Amino acid sequence: MADSKQFQRIVNLSHVLQLLRINEGISRIEISRQLSLDRSTITNLVNPLLENSIVKVVSEGIAPAKGGRRPVLLGINENFGSILGIDLQISSYSAVLVNLNGSILQEWSGNLVYSGIVETIERLYESLKDEIDSFSVPIIGIGVGIPGIVDTEKGFILKATSFDCHNFNFEIAAEGLFSVPVLIDNDANCCAWGQLEKNKDKRLQDFLNIIWKLHRQEGESAPVEIEIGIGVVLKGEVYYGSGSAAGELPEDLLSREQGNIYIKTEDGWNIDPVALKVYLDSLFQYLKPIFSVFDPQEIIFGGQFTHCREAVEAILEECDFSISFPEVNNRDTAYGAASMFMEKLFQSPELQKDSDKKTLQWSDVLRRYND
Repeated sequence: MADSKQFQRIVNLSHVLQLLRINEGISRIEISRQLSLDRSTITNLVNPLLENSIVKVVSEGIAPAKGGRRPVLLGINENFGSILGIDLQISSYSAVLVNLNGSILQEWSGNLVYSGIVETIERLYESLKDEIDSFSVPIIGIGVGIPGIVDTEKGFILKATSFDCHNFNFEIAAEGLFSVPVLIDNDANCCAWGQLEKNKDKRLQDFLNIIWKLHRQEGESAPVEIEIGIGVVLKGEVYYGSGSAAGELPEDLLSREQGNIYIKTEDGWNIDPVALKVYLDSLFQYLKPIFSVFDPQEIIFGGQFTHCREAVEAILEECDFSISFPEVNNRDTAYGAASMFMEKLFQSPELQKDSDKKTLQWSDVLRRYND
């Protein structure tokens, strides 16, 4: 347990890193002003970051009107490290490798044979490792998104029905198997983390991120299960609730018949527009009261919702909140999983209220990075 002085240094360091992260270039003087910390304190925090190449000199600012040296503008070194984000499904995956400014370096997707969550992630990582290592940006962490209820801070999967996984200590099972830290979270929460990363300059505070994903069972041609997930963001942080189930909707929310929106055509399985309208009307009868209770700044619709934007907008046209539909991207959960790892790496430890829960710290990354 860190003493109060050491803990305060960790908190100050995280605040400095957050400022560096959301600004393309910021001086030590400006950091000192915004955080109300002595310049000497900022220098003592920034110098080790420069020495370890976590921070870089971006440029020189404009000289003061009264003369003097131009301030040196600093920023996060985006190529200090990369993060692998994985969207794991029962028979398929997608993955992205991103650097520290959220830029995608590489993408992958494909089918897989599931053999247990830890074993499948380990096998997938090993299959991608040579390609990952070919980049000049070393990997510093892995984020994984799965459909299920996950206590991310404790690394505990409470329920993941599609994987037949319940009350599973992922952190213990994965210990020693990976060369970098691994964090796991619910896929809808990952998408919310991804939106926080994409909109970090806007500093969105209160929003709902709703995803609609289709699952296929092996050997069947048509999608047979629809998953609706909600990521809840309050005051700029993904909200998990007391049991890590915030935003989780009942599995039997709608009957299978209501979710049977596909018809077989000459071109394969396509959405039946009549069945889709019935499904969306039923779904939003359930969701509208939830929206009103949260009173969000914005609702972001992802996944299959992007393909029926007009229908959703028509249903919600009388609502007061703003809605948006990000560009269609089948890598949203994988990108969000990487973003989740990144956000938690830059997160201030003072936000962690539960003493039993661990925080991801830069010392964890640097220790493995320098091994």
